[in-house]
Amino acid sequence: MDGAHIIPPKTSDDEVLRELRGTAARTLLVPFHAHRDAAGVLVNGLEILQRLDDECPAHRESVMFMPISAMGMSSVTLMLSRDTESDGLAEQVRKRTLFMPEEELDRPGMSARVREHSQLHRQLATG
Repeated sequence: MDGAHIIPPKTSDDEVLRELRGTAARTLLVPFHAHRDAAGVLVNGLEILQRLDDECPAHRESVMFMPISAMGMSSVTLMLSRDTESDGLAEQVRKRTLFMPEEELDRPGMSARVREHSQLHRQLATG
């Protein structure tokens, strides 16, 4: 990907957020993939979404895409049902994130959903 900043697997959430503080990306691809970082701590992408606005203010307007497995979607569904005081995602983060079930990635219409999500968010961000 031309111009992409790719953070390698097994990078801790803290390190990912440190790296994101130094970028001005308008679009973030944050895959949900439950695995362990180099220190053995579980990481999955959701904590990045939870912490992003507070820890990386430059990304408060970034559009986010999260490819996710069917099994991972159950975790996201639970998180989306909670408010921020109960470890859920903030409303503004939910609006900026398109959760993309992996089994739908190759289906007709996904590219249109990605374009629509990106364009809608850009329109909302600019007023």
